[in-house]
Amino acid sequence: MSTTYSARAGDTFETVARMRFGSEQHAPTIAHANPGISAPFVAGQAIFVPPDPGAPTDRVGNGDAHALNEVAITIDGVRYRQWETLRVTLVLDGVSEVLFRAPFDPDNADARRTFKPFTYKKMAITVGGSPLFTGVMVGVAPSLTPEDEIVEVSGYATAGVLSDCTPPPDMDLEFNDASLGSLARALASPFGIPVTFEGPDVSLGDRVMPSPVDSIWESLSRLSAPRNRVWASTADGGIVCREVTGIGAPVARFAQGVPPLQAVAATFHPQQYFSHVTGVGVETVGAQGESYTVTNTWLKGVLRPTAFRVTDIEGTEADVETATTSKAGRMFGNMAAYTLTVASWRDDAGKLWEPNTTVTLIAPGAMVYKEYEFLIRSVDLERTPDSETATLGVILPGAFNGRLPKALPWD
Repeated sequence: MSTTYSARAGDTFETVARMRFGSEQHAPTIAHANPGISAPFVAGQAIFVPPDPGAPTDRVGNGDAHALNEVAITIDGVRYRQWETLRVTLVLDGVSEVLFRAPFDPDNADARRTFKPFTYKKMAITVGGSPLFTGVMVGVAPSLTPEDEIVEVSGYATAGVLSDCTPPPDMDLEFNDASLGSLARALASPFGIPVTFEGPDVSLGDRVMPSPVDSIWESLSRLSAPRNRVWASTADGGIVCREVTGIGAPVARFAQGVPPLQAVAATFHPQQYFSHVTGVGVETVGAQGESYTVTNTWLKGVLRPTAFRVTDIEGTEADVETATTSKAGRMFGNMAAYTLTVASWRDDAGKLWEPNTTVTLIAPGAMVYKEYEFLIRSVDLERTPDSETATLGVILPGAFNGRLPKALPWD
């Protein structure tokens, strides 16, 4: 875990790295985590030491949370039992989030210390003893009425800091012959966030320069999107780059009016739906950039073209055809979405619902006229004193792998 080191006179980033990690190789990471601080240090100077991203992840103790769906919330390593309602949001292409509500006694010193704003306390959640969420407490919102004194607490996965923050100001942002994985590790290391890569790594070409004013998450997402990959936070506090699953192995089958399905709602975005999607490569001196067009065979008799420039962060040309098919797939992922409310946190095999899996649905009342296989993009696990539900956000398959759907639910 991250710590603050009180320097001795003459210490350097190298000596701190040797003392904490046994090797000087982590000195640049410690330096990036302390922008504006120069070595040698003066006695008593506070040096932030991020955790080693390559070290084994500490598993949060689950106390007595042994029951299948028993939830254990820990804050700074101490189990907190007074919460009343809870929602955990897991996302296929983003950062997991948590929101819980609890009574607040301002006369209780422990409560005041636990919920002190702007402390970014470590939070973890297990379900049945298995890790579900590792992150930090971000928002604290007390509310006072004549009947109640409550506090709403929000948090995000440890990787959420990458969506808030830009690279450290003294980091060299010119990367030569980098891959997507090596770039992510370099950008995440000052924050002590481990990076994993599912499937083969991806070359970024001869040179790439992330913007110093964009968040790290934004930079990584911009690079991964045209290559049919997504970034997501992990249950143990890291980030993972993955290819999105295809269809053919649904974890559950739902039908209108049949438990555990409780409700279905559809949202359509017709202004994000186009007849032709064209990617245009980087222009060179005296020549137009290469272009490639995907024709939407599902939209007949309507002309709605759109085009976009295919670039990496600093203009390195990505593969135009792959980038364009990826863009077209994401169009289908954004133009239609369904939310399924289910009276269980677990799928047919007894596993907690997860993004990047699929389910089938037939619900004529929601314009799903025949059994259709959807991709789970997000999962909301909600618990109140009276209920336990899961809300699955599902989209058309192929949205993140560049494969256009072979059918549409409403046809």
